[in-house]
Amino acid sequence: FFSSRTRHTRSLCDWSSDVCSSDLTIEAWAWYDSFNNWSRIVDLGNGAGVDNILLANDATSGKLCFAIYSGTNWQDLRTSNPVLETKQWIHLAATIDSSGNTKIYKNGLEVGSSRLSLPNNTRRTKNYIGRSNWNDNGYFQGNMSEVRIWNKARTQAEIQADMRKRLTGKEANLVAYYPRSEEHTSELQSHSDLVCRLL
Repeated sequence: FFSSRTRHTRSLCDWSSDVCSSDLTIEAWAWYDSFNNWSRIVDLGNGAGVDNILLANDATSGKLCFAIYSGTNWQDLRTSNPVLETKQWIHLAATIDSSGNTKIYKNGLEVGSSRLSLPNNTRRTKNYIGRSNWNDNGYFQGNMSEVRIWNKARTQAEIQADMRKRLTGKEANLVAYYPRSEEHTSELQSHSDLVCRLL
């Protein structure tokens, strides 16, 4: 779906207020060639530092960061150790539930947890995969596949059960789904249209 070799980033649809204001899961398979400065898996927001929800590597390190901006105030959960690796596929997921309980997973196993404030109940209009809302952050370098966003805090068991499966796109609570890689361009377009209608 995404490859930095073709500079292929994807802009997502506007996100309605009820999609990202409570329970949320972001997940993707990622292959890092290298760690650019704060390169994104996903960045949902209204510009730089305005109601962003982002999943990224921490600076140029192999630590993973899940951050939530409420307006311009922010909190984040970062792994205490580098968990990202280059030159291999890894599955990454971040979840937050309606009580603010936040978790990060690598390959279906929890690697970090905390409690964060919930995202603001607002519409987000600048939403990206593979790039940041900040001009001084780097683009994702590598490949991504099976990018999924859910309006549910998925459990570890649910993440493990589905992480190696191709979805239908009609699963309950699935609000965005970008599967596989670049050979599926026409299919990606149909999924993108579906996401716009759902939101």
